[in-house]
Amino acid sequence: MLNLGSIFHCKLSMRALSSLCLVAVSAVIVSCGTPARSIDPMAPSPMDPIVQKPINDQFEFKPKPAFQYPRGVDGVPYTKSPSVIVFDPRSQQVIYERNAHEKRAVASTQKLLTALVARAKNPTDRYIEVPYEATLLEPSKLYVKSGARYPLYYLLKSLVVKSANDVAYTIAHGVSGSKNAFVNDMNQYARQIGMRNSHFKNPHGLTESGQYSTAYDVALLASAAYRDPYIRQCVKTREMDFVHNDGRAVNFKNTNLLLHRIPYCVGMKTGTTKASGKCLASIGTLAGQTRIVVVLGASTRQQLFDESEALLRWSLEG
Repeated sequence: MLNLGSIFHCKLSMRALSSLCLVAVSAVIVSCGTPARSIDPMAPSPMDPIVQKPINDQFEFKPKPAFQYPRGVDGVPYTKSPSVIVFDPRSQQVIYERNAHEKRAVASTQKLLTALVARAKNPTDRYIEVPYEATLLEPSKLYVKSGARYPLYYLLKSLVVKSANDVAYTIAHGVSGSKNAFVNDMNQYARQIGMRNSHFKNPHGLTESGQYSTAYDVALLASAAYRDPYIRQCVKTREMDFVHNDGRAVNFKNTNLLLHRIPYCVGMKTGTTKASGKCLASIGTLAGQTRIVVVLGASTRQQLFDESEALLRWSLEG
């Protein structure tokens, strides 16, 4: 005689076994059918050697189509800033420009030239002493103390991330012996890289009569700066800690907000004075293409970063 309890127990066991098999098969199908997530080769590494905080290299690149920005009749995003350029640093070709050869103040974007001259003249592990004159500079500063000594590589990184004027003066004095001697080196270097419509009178970009450049020349400067491996690392630093000689630590973020707004933006330099307006040289790399965008004379920070983002996205995303 059949035992009904055994039959019922057997059916339950078979159903449980079937369920387990279905789960296992489903897991195999999912694991085999879903391709491994690809990593954008242009994304930053998980731990950038220049940045103290980890960077997620698994970002989802979600294009923000350029047509979301108003466009002119030529199809280029509409901009109000008086001088702009989109530049290909590899071919050295101008992709788009408006008043790109107009001479004007460019503020702290010229600190890229300060960094290049310092790199050309001195080893970056050399220690440089802060002169008293550097402590008098305003407004953007790190409040380094007179007589303090720092390695050049540390000062250069602070120069392009924080845009500190006292650091710019310290570098100039330490590298060339005086501000005037360094300015001569700046103008000589500028001519060597093709900046024919520029003249500099200080290493920090504060307004001074007879000091000027152009959007085109700043694009050439940004191109030269990006070819330097150490400066290239520094300009993409999103934030850093600066430790003074007395142990005080100051944390600050990069003044270039595009580093936080566009995943493929890899840096460059801001600048602002009353004479120059809001200025930004930015650079982005996507799918093997690199573009430099320079916007000079914007009225507001919002305008500056919106127009720079629009041009950079248009030039790389289409």
